[in-house]
Amino acid sequence: MVEGAPELCAVDGCDRPAAPRSGLCWGHIKARRRNPEDFSRPLRSYRSGWDRVLQAALAYADAEGDEQAKRADERLRTAIRDWMGRRSPSAG
Repeated sequence: MVEGAPELCAVDGCDRPAAPRSGLCWGHIKARRRNPEDFSRPLRSYRSGWDRVLQAALAYADAEGDEQAKRADERLRTAIRDWMGRRSPSAG
């Protein structure tokens, strides 16, 4: 281990930093509080709003056929709307 580098979560496959004195990341600490018998499942990975816009734009560019393009267009519009809503100072 590199000197000064944070310890990683003790759950197999989790690469998040461990909270002090627990050996678990905050996500797995919360999961353990909810379900002490089964808290070692992988945590859901959330993508940023901009990442969702980018992925939707790439899917739109790769769409083949009218139906696929229509679904990709709606997905892109929704991703942009959500991203802009979160960035708007009046949203909330």
